[in-house]
Amino acid sequence: MSFNLPDNRILKVTEGAWRDVVYPAKAIVQLKLVPSDYFEPVSEDESRSCVPQGGTDFRFLLNGNNGRMTLHGKTMMPPLSVTFDINDGAWDVSFVGATMQISSNLDSEDRINSFLTNCEKIIPALLSVCLGIAIRSDETLIRIGDYVEARSETIFAPHTVRVIDPDSRIQELADSLPVIVKCMDSARYVLAATYLREAIEFNSSYGQQNPYVRSLETILGCAKVIEVLFSGQNDTIRDKCRELGIDDDVIEHEIVRINMARSKLGPAHSSRFVPNSTEAEVLRVFASRAIVTVRELLLLISKKRFTDFPYLLEPAGRSRDKEAFLEKLRETLERPTWRPSGDSEPRNFAFHDPRLSGAEQENEAPAEPSDARRVGESD
Repeated sequence: MSFNLPDNRILKVTEGAWRDVVYPAKAIVQLKLVPSDYFEPVSEDESRSCVPQGGTDFRFLLNGNNGRMTLHGKTMMPPLSVTFDINDGAWDVSFVGATMQISSNLDSEDRINSFLTNCEKIIPALLSVCLGIAIRSDETLIRIGDYVEARSETIFAPHTVRVIDPDSRIQELADSLPVIVKCMDSARYVLAATYLREAIEFNSSYGQQNPYVRSLETILGCAKVIEVLFSGQNDTIRDKCRELGIDDDVIEHEIVRINMARSKLGPAHSSRFVPNSTEAEVLRVFASRAIVTVRELLLLISKKRFTDFPYLLEPAGRSRDKEAFLEKLRETLERPTWRPSGDSEPRNFAFHDPRLSGAEQENEAPAEPSDARRVGESD
């Protein structure tokens, strides 16, 4: 498996008792698959992942502020109802609408956790490969013989939420304005701030993320902050942190270790190493602490005179190597898409922002409102 943090799973009994289970026993797992519109009819207002051939009355909703497009419509997929045998009957798999049921014989209680991991994580990932849709399981139930039925739940580690004095918000905003005015002139600082914002979102609950399983991405974001500011070399990081007046002990144990976690644990690369529950907790807490560290680092820099640190005022630059590589990518886009899995292109359609000009669209676009104006246009 890739370097995914393990779930801290519990099985909440809804019927029967574990003490009554006798092995070997037949285990049946039911998964509620999402997005469900591939498997069964859904609400007309629910965003679609696919549409049925010959469907009509579809519309897409465009959020011009964040660039998100979602498709909606009246025509539904008919519900699925089918059963398959897998591995010469070792597994029975059935689909009834968006509910996927998998049954297998278990020799002992020790097999339950791995069986559930197969059902909840591995099978949705493999379905995603075959269907071309990001499949996940939103709910998991397991029944073992006639003995016990339970719901699979994940225990989430404690998560912090800021406690703010309502009366302090005005002063907090006022304090932020000089930072904004000063630091907007540093492309390096702004990029570092952007990576910190992403790390905070990965580690948040309000950002609709699961911070328990995004620890490595949080650490990676924090490491990018350090790399953008100083470089990815530990010795250079040490030298530039000393120039900022940071103690060696803090540099070594707080800042450099964020960069080392990126290289040692490889959050930007695939890995077959999976941490145990204790190690996963270390990563989760370290990720939250890394956010505090790099935020304090950025706040410290914002109070310095940028002219004393010329690298902070270097303009954003071009790279001939990157330009040349992007040209190679453009050449790749001119080639037919490689599809050894089939002789024909899959049937897809593109829905476009109606504000694009007709020359930029495959289909004729509605005219832009008379008061619409593109950035950079002149009278």
